Amino acid sequence: MLIFLTGFPGSGKSFLGMQAAALLKSSFIDTDLLIEKQTGESIQAIFKKHGEDFFRNKEAEVLRSISKEKKSIVAVGGGLPCFHGTN
Repeated sequence: MLIFLTGFPGSGKSFLGMQAAALLKSSFIDTDLLIEKQTGESIQAIFKKHGEDFFRNKEAEVLRSISKEKKSIVAVGGGLPCFHGTN
């Protein structure tokens, strides 16, 4: 089962996600951290250097890649449900 946490920046998604994952003995995934790891750039740098379209495409790509997970808590940015049919 995948549980998705969405909300504004700084609203506690990562903190609560890690806590919930520990309680449920699940893995925790933060889509922004995965994007930063894959690109080697911060989210702010990605927006500045490549633009929002690039970021949203990366975000959708990451979401598709984690859809195969069996048991995870996933923190996503507030904009993710609004783009590329990811809702």
